Amino acid sequence: MKPVLLLFIFFLTSCSYLFQETPKYTLSNSVLYTPEKGKSFFVDSSKKSVEGTKLKIYLKDYLKSQGYKIVEDRDKAQYILTFTIDEKAIDKQRTVPVFGKTNVRSIDSSSSGISNTSLYGSSNRYGSTTSLYGNSNTSYLQNTHQTVNYEYGVTGYKTVIDHYNIKHFDIDILDNKTQDVISSSNFATSQIMDYDLFISYIQSVYNNLSMFTPLETYYYDCRNGVCVPIRPAKQ
Repeated sequence: MKPVLLLFIFFLTSCSYLFQETPKYTLSNSVLYTPEKGKSFFVDSSKKSVEGTKLKIYLKDYLKSQGYKIVEDRDKAQYILTFTIDEKAIDKQRTVPVFGKTNVRSIDSSSSGISNTSLYGSSNRYGSTTSLYGNSNTSYLQNTHQTVNYEYGVTGYKTVIDHYNIKHFDIDILDNKTQDVISSSNFATSQIMDYDLFISYIQSVYNNLSMFTPLETYYYDCRNGVCVPIRPAKQ
């Protein structure tokens, strides 16, 4: 196999690997400040559903494990935790290389031909003497064939649009007195899955990293109900 072709295949394989390895699970936290331990929380959900009920129970237990109190009267809570779990369609643009012929590496030529000779004439006989008269005609048909060998590589770039259905879980924590948002957290995935599996990933993430940890983005590898961070966050 030609060296140029090997390089071309390697480049394609590398690009394919990079696209396959794009993180599918992300966590982002924005924290103005963390409430003191012992403060009271009211947990509210904007989505009245089976998954909403499951997460409400989980979040109450989670806050208790972090040292906070849970109250059932919104007006008596010092902080309000609201959350949503939903799915939305988004489009993302990305630039990809276009591959094709870049240069002529070599030209191979070959020729073939066919010759054809025709004879024609006449004879005369005078007594015992015979005279022959004749002509010959030779024609030659030649064919030339050329094979152009090209070098291949990147000839340009184009923009493609990827369509995703994003499942996302969003948390906002408000100061019940000022109604200011003091902390937000978002966990999202573009993987196709049911809500039960998505909830198990939510629990795996927050059981190992506090929602009050300020960070820009955390990337996760999530499988079989367990999420493991695969890239360090920018804190």
